[in-house]
Amino acid sequence: MKRLLLIIAFIANLHNVFAYGFSAIVPTGQTLYFNIVEGNAQVTCPVSNTSSSYVWDGYVKPSGNLIIPDSISYSGHLYAVTSIGENAFAGCDGLTLVTIPNTITSIGHGAFCYCSGLSSITIPNSVTSIGTYAFCYCRGLTILNFYADSCVSIVNNANYRVFYGCDSLSTINIGNNVIRIPDYLCYGCGALTSVTIPNSVIDIGQSAFMNCRGLTTVFF
Repeated sequence: MKRLLLIIAFIANLHNVFAYGFSAIVPTGQTLYFNIVEGNAQVTCPVSNTSSSYVWDGYVKPSGNLIIPDSISYSGHLYAVTSIGENAFAGCDGLTLVTIPNTITSIGHGAFCYCSGLSSITIPNSVTSIGTYAFCYCRGLTILNFYADSCVSIVNNANYRVFYGCDSLSTINIGNNVIRIPDYLCYGCGALTSVTIPNSVIDIGQSAFMNCRGLTTVFF
């Protein structure tokens, strides 16, 4: 009986350790990991662990210029890539540029946390949900292109900051079709000095630019 319980525990641990369903080499040469979620593909981290320090243990982190594909083939089926999962690229400090396709609707909690090599990121207009701390401590990030015209589901809590610790973020380009700037979007981005808000914006979320101590100019 004791041996059976140990086997069951071992199997349970395996389930918790491996987070992905399959892997694939993407056109830019990196190996990415995926799960099938509700009929679509989700980019995920290879190891299931809530700490960003361990989600790539034993695996080669993607680096350089990465283009996330808009679709991926698995077992004879083609799946649209519609989400980037929790901690998917956490700690991938060798990434310098990531292209997010217009098929992506969701970016999970901590998805790019500690990607310190990223210098710019573009959030396409397809994105409707951004998880807490999605880009936290991307210390090399200087430019944010924010085009998500219906992104409203960032958690409304001052402790849940999307770009927290992005100490170099100095430029934000907000797309002309954006209608709402989400709550806490740039909370604590101290290097931000100016921002241009297009005429399409009808709502600026709670504390969207709170503690942006260098922000001196806002253009409407």
